[in-house]
Amino acid sequence: MKLTVKQLKRLLKEALEPIDRYIDAEKLGQIVPAALAAAQLELDEEDLETIWVMKNPPVPEEGTEEIDTDGSTFYRSWSETNESELAEWIAQNWDQISVDVNGQRMVILCGSDDDEYGYFWSNADQKWHNYAY
Repeated sequence: MKLTVKQLKRLLKEALEPIDRYIDAEKLGQIVPAALAAAQLELDEEDLETIWVMKNPPVPEEGTEEIDTDGSTFYRSWSETNESELAEWIAQNWDQISVDVNGQRMVILCGSDDDEYGYFWSNADQKWHNYAY
């Protein structure tokens, strides 16, 4: 397939546009085609109602640390998501699960607005994984 210079410029411009926090399935297919293809095979259509990206690893918010019953420290509140267990896990595994989009690392998540669970895309094994919140 041959593209004109104008078409190439448009495709390049689209590829370099900043990624918003919330994206649609079409944009997902542009930035991580394997994630969209897998979602279409593995997930329900409603699971692609809300797709969002984390552009930075979550970090615990100051003053929210607590001591667990086993003596370890956990944080009630994190940046990037209000789900503390998910945030902690993503922070610890950022390098393995994040994807590189035009030189920027990000984690892609999706889910329906009314469900109590969602999914994140893992670049390490090229699969969607579910999480409960």
